[in-house]
This record gives sequence, structure tokens and C-alpha cells, in this order.
Amino acid sequence: MEKLREWFKLTGVSHGELAEEIDVTRATIHNWLTEQTYPSGIYLRRLHERTRIPLDDLVPRADA
Repeated sequence: MEKLREWFKLTGVSHGELAEEIDVTRATIHNWLTEQTYPSGIYLRRLHERTRIPLDDLVPRADA
């Protein structure tokens, strides 16, 4: 989730703002950033559409 952390720094968007825009909780954003969980399904799509971060950078790699 390094790209998402970078996106927050570059844009100045708060975790709460993004959470509201894509209909998740701030805790969910925190869990993604700390890699406790990862976005999936509709939330992965919404996150990609809002941030334009490539999907490959939003899901864990199988060899990681």
C-alpha cells in the first residue's frame, strides 16, 4: 500500500475524506494502509477510480 500512502501525501486528502467518498470507514482505510486487510470487489474498483493508482499496486503480490 505504499502507493496509497504516497497518494495521501501528494494530494492532502484525509483518510476520512477518502473513506466517505468510497463508502468505507476510516478504520478500513487504516487497515489497508497497515496491510492488515486489502481492498476487494467494489471497494477496490472505487479506490482505483478515485486515486488512479494501478490495480496491481492496490492488491498484495503473490510472491510477497
